[in-house]
Amino acid sequence: LLADCHRFGYSQAEQRRWSKKHGHCAGKYQSPIAINSRKAIHLTMPALEMVGYHNLLPGPILIHNNGHSVSLTIPKPS
Repeated sequence: LLADCHRFGYSQAEQRRWSKKHGHCAGKYQSPIAINSRKAIHLTMPALEMVGYHNLLPGPILIHNNGHSVSLTIPKPS
């Protein structure tokens, strides 16, 4: 029963239930946003530069999946 109240998905049936089961999804400008690719403006963006990507992080790193997003808890270096 508890798992059902946290169910979140992008199928058409699940999207129709967003505002009923998840009140915070009942806003005027909520996901999903219909993007019309014919009206979209193409922008050329520079490549991402991964600075410090190979540096090791202090551990342990905690990963939490809440059903529609993932959060990381990284301890501060001592």
